[in-house]
Amino acid sequence: MPHTLSTPDAIALLGSAATAVTAIVAVIALLYAKVQIEEAQNQLQQSRKAAHGDFLLRLDEAFQRHNEVHRQLQPAFAWGKDPTGRSKGGPSEPEDWFKVSQYMGLFERVNSLLKNETLDLASIDEFYGYRLYNIVSHDTIRAAKLEDPKAARYWEDLIDLWLKLKPRHDDWKEYPGVVSVRRRQD
Repeated sequence: MPHTLSTPDAIALLGSAATAVTAIVAVIALLYAKVQIEEAQNQLQQSRKAAHGDFLLRLDEAFQRHNEVHRQLQPAFAWGKDPTGRSKGGPSEPEDWFKVSQYMGLFERVNSLLKNETLDLASIDEFYGYRLYNIVSHDTIRAAKLEDPKAARYWEDLIDLWLKLKPRHDDWKEYPGVVSVRRRQD
């Protein structure tokens, strides 16, 4: 004789089957959600990389606006170094000093980007370190803006960036007069 399920047993069996189906659907939903989250994280990472690349290109454009001063500081040009390592010339007119100050101000912004972790020190060094070295190593600019304590207090962020980059380069000349204004006060 076949065994028939009582109504309560049938309801319990149906409830167990429904619970199993619900559990299977929940596992599938979790797996789907995990895939969606991973995809969203991947898209976010790609978006961050694209935004960082765009940011670097925009920063390069900002540096391009200062190409005149940058060019003048190159060895082959008027303010560059002679074969002995001394600066050949330098800013002398107020307009030249204004342009130099604007260029230096851009490095202060770069230091701010480093402080808030928008840029890392290795990237700054790779892309812009030599430019900062050309400023700091220039005899006239260094004496007027970075070694004079009254002037240097206005360039604390540039000096801070210099002091962070300097230890990365054994071949960069030491300029003992270029120190943090805070260190001078100690």
